Amino acid sequence: MAQLAERLRLDLADALARDVERGAHFLQRPRTAVAYAEPQPDDPLLALRELRVEPLERGAGGFEFVDATKGGVIPQQFMPAVEKGVRLAMADGAIAGYPVVDVRVVITDGKSHSVDSKEIAFVTAARKAFVAAVREARPIVLEPVVELEITAADGQVGDITGDLSARRGQVNGTAALGNGQLAVRAQAPLAELSGYQTRLNTLTGGQARYTMSFSHYDAVPPAVQGKLVAQHQVRDEE
Repeated sequence: MAQLAERLRLDLADALARDVERGAHFLQRPRTAVAYAEPQPDDPLLALRELRVEPLERGAGGFEFVDATKGGVIPQQFMPAVEKGVRLAMADGAIAGYPVVDVRVVITDGKSHSVDSKEIAFVTAARKAFVAAVREARPIVLEPVVELEITAADGQVGDITGDLSARRGQVNGTAALGNGQLAVRAQAPLAELSGYQTRLNTLTGGQARYTMSFSHYDAVPPAVQGKLVAQHQVRDEE
C-alpha cells in the first residue's frame, strides 16, 4: 500500500480507506421485535415475523441464523426468504447506514396462509422486524482504527503528537532513529486521517513521512454516533 501511494502520490489514508470498511454496527444487548408484512389492496395479511437479535463476540465477523419456530408456523419453503430479508437489512444498516456485524438472529414465531402466503411478504416482514429489534438493542457504530508510524525530526514531534490528539489519536511511544530523527508510533481512527500527508507537510515543512496499517475496529464516541445517525435520518427523508 505504501509503495502504491508513493508511486501515484496518493495519500495513504485515502488509499487504505478503499480497502477497509468505513464502519459497522455492533449490538450490545439481545432484543425481540415483531413486524407485519404490509398488506396490499388485493391481498390479505400474508406474514407475521417475530425474531430476536443477539450479539456475537465482537470482531468475529460472524452471522448466525437460527430457526426456532415450532409447529410449522412458517413453512420451510419460506425460511430462505426470511433469511434473505434479514441479510438485506444487515447490509443496509439500521441506525446509520453501516452494515450490521457479529449478530445472531433467532426466528421465534411466525404466521402464514396456506394459499395466499408469498415469498416477498416474508422478506419484507423479516427486514422490518430486524431493523426494529436492532434499534432497541443499543447498537454502537464501529470505525476502523489504524496503526501509524511517523518519521520526523525530533524538534517536530510535539506538533505531530498534538495534531494526532486533535484527531482522536493515541501516541504509543517514540523511538530514536539517529541523525536527529524520531519515529512516533500511534493509533488513530481512519476517518480522522483523510489528507494526513498534506497536514504533515504543513507541520514539518514537507520533511515527515508515515506508514499506516489496519489495526482493529472500535466504537465511535457517542457524539460522533449521534451525528452519524442524524445524517443518516436526513438522507432517508430525502
